[in-house]
Amino acid sequence: MANSLPAEITRTFSLLEIMQSVTSVINRNYEGKSFWVRCELVKMSLHQASGHCYLELVDKNENSIVAQMKGIIWADHFRNIQAKFKNTASTELISGMKVLFLCSVSFHAVHGMSLFVTDIEPSFTLGEMARTKNESIRRLKEEKLFTLNKTKSISILPKRIAVISVATSRGYHDFISTIVHYHKHFALELTLFEATLQGENAVPTIVSAMRKIAATYTQYDAMTIIRGGAGDTGLSCYDEYLLAREVAAFPLPVITGIGHATNETVTEMVAWKNCITPTAAADFFLSRFYEQDQLVGDIADELKRLAEEVLSDSKEELQSGIERFQSTCRTLMERDKDQLKNVSHLLSAFSLRSIADEKKNLSRSTDAILNVPGRNIQRLHWQQLLQMTTQLDLLSKQLASRNEHQLQRFSTSLAGASQLIIQKKQELKHFEEKVGLLDPANTLRRGYSITRMNGKAMTDASKVKAGVQIETILADGSIISTVEKTNPNHE
Repeated sequence: MANSLPAEITRTFSLLEIMQSVTSVINRNYEGKSFWVRCELVKMSLHQASGHCYLELVDKNENSIVAQMKGIIWADHFRNIQAKFKNTASTELISGMKVLFLCSVSFHAVHGMSLFVTDIEPSFTLGEMARTKNESIRRLKEEKLFTLNKTKSISILPKRIAVISVATSRGYHDFISTIVHYHKHFALELTLFEATLQGENAVPTIVSAMRKIAATYTQYDAMTIIRGGAGDTGLSCYDEYLLAREVAAFPLPVITGIGHATNETVTEMVAWKNCITPTAAADFFLSRFYEQDQLVGDIADELKRLAEEVLSDSKEELQSGIERFQSTCRTLMERDKDQLKNVSHLLSAFSLRSIADEKKNLSRSTDAILNVPGRNIQRLHWQQLLQMTTQLDLLSKQLASRNEHQLQRFSTSLAGASQLIIQKKQELKHFEEKVGLLDPANTLRRGYSITRMNGKAMTDASKVKAGVQIETILADGSIISTVEKTNPNHE
């Protein structure tokens, strides 16, 4: 076979020979020596049976990988390293961290080159985290993004909430439990977008979920990022510039509830509101409904109080009017009664006096008849009697007319009193009907409606743009619709 090779190939080596040569060179230069190596821990795989931990380590220039190697932490060393790191950083070693490992170099002909990790310097990791955080803050402020999300306006009742979390996480469970406890009363609408919440995949998956929400952001009132508690190191991804920038520039108010009570991450700093825990985030949304529920209740109580006050004043005024009217009627009746009584006495006295006078005249006439003979005496008597009768008839008619006039005035006064009572009752009934019309529910039942945009009542069509969602409140229920066209001033 050697004879078939080209003439310039004078010597060949087996792969094993090459690997043995490399092993010899590496052992000669690195065997028995240890080095402090700066790198990024992109993956950790703990073998449960043996307790050994297998690593993937990289070195990056900006976002490009310029070096990559496998690493191994034997079980005894791994327990010591985790304990040391946790005592200093208050969390366990996880993927996605920048670390400073004490390593020895090993090369195997089959398994290739590896780093055997025997120690760690936790302060380096914490320092890198602080550097990353400060750099993110500096860039966001330079780009005028640091306070941008805080300028967004949130709905008075933010009920349509986009939630970034993991369905199985404890933080998400706490958030849902708090919301659902009042769900029937306040009717919040929650939409879950799942993402990895820590480690190397946290930033890309959270950013991906946010961009899905942003594509249909008009369907939501706010967005929240929810996760359970962890130490500061487990939250290092929330200091990354890429994630913080996405939150700062998000088109909706962002409420964070990522579950820790120490230093704020950059993502929390740029969010519209930072809540310490998922439960606190749920309480924030519910508090908006509590405030409006209390306000509506106070307005209803005040409206009821004012209506009762107006009715009470009207009843008092009517009762006072009735009492004054009754008093006037009694006064008129007493006065007319006294006048009628006086007239009766006068009529009786006049009649008696007239009768007495006529008796005297009749007696004189009789005497005259007895003393004057013939027809002349008789004719004179009858003429006087006729004249007296005529005067009595006239006097009787005058007295009757006067009494009739007095009775007619009394009847008119009674009729006027009755009409005034009827009029006051009608005024009271009309006022009660007007008060009933103040009830918003009656207005809605007559076919009217209330239109709201972002929780605010709209009265001007020129302030409504095409494409926005509006809510129409009816007597029974509401309608959510999207505006296609507006018609300001009924043009």
